Amino acid sequence: MAKPIRHGDKWRIRPKDENGNRISKVFDTKEEANFWLARQQTEVGEIKRGYRIPTPKDRAFNELCDYWLKNHSSQKRSERSDRSIIKVHLRPAFGRLQLKNIGVEFAEKLGVIDQSIEKDRDRGFTFVDAKGKRWG
Repeated sequence: MAKPIRHGDKWRIRPKDENGNRISKVFDTKEEANFWLARQQTEVGEIKRGYRIPTPKDRAFNELCDYWLKNHSSQKRSERSDRSIIKVHLRPAFGRLQLKNIGVEFAEKLGVIDQSIEKDRDRGFTFVDAKGKRWG
């Protein structure tokens, strides 16, 4: 079990996460370190018991595009269309961003998604790129 240790004039704690990887944090007071440790241990316990979903790994949007093209797009008739949409529209807008930072509000601010997302009878949604061109 991890416990706070002195680290200069601060307190350091090094518990393990739900995957067994060591985490290191430094706090100003021992009380802050103990509070964080208790919270961390509770969260890890909940994840191990199945009460909480584990924190997803940090992944870039480009990784998602690569995965999609490799595993899903190649099995569809519209592989060429998927490649085109990803290359021309999605990667330029979202490519380097982390998936956890991308949401509807972010896309609306970029002007990538129309404020009133319209239902498209065949594909699900109609999107609008930064220039106002509809695609989907």
